[in-house]
Amino acid sequence: ESPTAAPPGGVDYHCPTGGLPRFFRRTFADFPPARAYLKADPAKVAAWRRRLNDLGPGLKTGMVWRSPLVSAHRRRLYAGIDDLAPIFAVPGLSLVSLQYGDSQAEIAEASAKYGATIHVFSDLDLFNDFDGLAALIEALDVVVGPPTTTVMLAGGLGKRTCVFVRTHPWSWLGQVENPFFPSFR
Repeated sequence: ESPTAAPPGGVDYHCPTGGLPRFFRRTFADFPPARAYLKADPAKVAAWRRRLNDLGPGLKTGMVWRSPLVSAHRRRLYAGIDDLAPIFAVPGLSLVSLQYGDSQAEIAEASAKYGATIHVFSDLDLFNDFDGLAALIEALDVVVGPPTTTVMLAGGLGKRTCVFVRTHPWSWLGQVENPFFPSFR
């Protein structure tokens, strides 16, 4: 398929984002083997590791379950607290909220219904402090959640990430593993 005959805005050519792989990464061998292309501030990561160690033993697991942007289409990508019940039942997890926006009611519901303890670091603005969020993610053992900005950041950091997907989106290029984020499962 060629670029459109009448590109918008008087440009010479344009290509939909989904069409770029045909020009830049035509085979899976064209993807770099690197697991991370972002790096968090080492001093901030060390500070978060100390704080996470204070939570006690257990796999430090960051959780996000939705974006504040909820539309009919996006709603089906997100998890509710009841959907997360199997995670709450896994022994040995220290759960850390990576959920930005108002989530206090959902965290209270998880505690009341499932006895889940989800640690919240209220001194970190998960929406506006991207450097702080990156450092926290780097200090965690694993991140779980749907495709949100937080999960994409975890992928960019090469963090082991379990992504909630009902079907593999086009960006996974028909693969079980996401070639853009090899740490996704």
